[in-house]
Amino acid sequence: MSLPPTLGGGPLPVLELIRQNILATLGGISTSRGFQTNVIVTEPTREARPNTDGILVAVDVQLGPAEYNPEHSSCNNLVEWGQVFDLVFNCAQGQSNPANPATAIPADRMVILARSDIEKALDADPHRGGFAANTLPAPPEWFTRSAGEHEGGVVRRYVIYRTNWDDAYVMRA
Repeated sequence: MSLPPTLGGGPLPVLELIRQNILATLGGISTSRGFQTNVIVTEPTREARPNTDGILVAVDVQLGPAEYNPEHSSCNNLVEWGQVFDLVFNCAQGQSNPANPATAIPADRMVILARSDIEKALDADPHRGGFAANTLPAPPEWFTRSAGEHEGGVVRRYVIYRTNWDDAYVMRA
């Protein structure tokens, strides 16, 4: 398994490797790969450059609360972490045919398709490319914004991974 490049040329913390795996997984969601939607992954420092093919889903990956599990941590410098990832998504419908408004997809259906595609992609590899012990689902949320804005929601995943207690760069089994 090859590791992604780093800013300073050194290794990356295990949590960052997991985050990069999630970003890459979400970036692979497209209608050309058998999904119902096209996903653009956004990060706080980047702008999405949307296309207009089908349903466009912008996903912002955010770190939620983290905790460690003392029952699975040990005196041999092992610590098991649980990290929540909040995948906040907004749906926008691509250009529809003005001559046939029936091609428009209802907002509720767009949100359901987007959520289902995100869950399907994330759950295909619960070990996050070998960097995590497991990825578990957590309850999603739906939201509706003010008039004229798109609807969306939050898909949550709880990622369990292990490192050395004194070194977040060392992955443990």
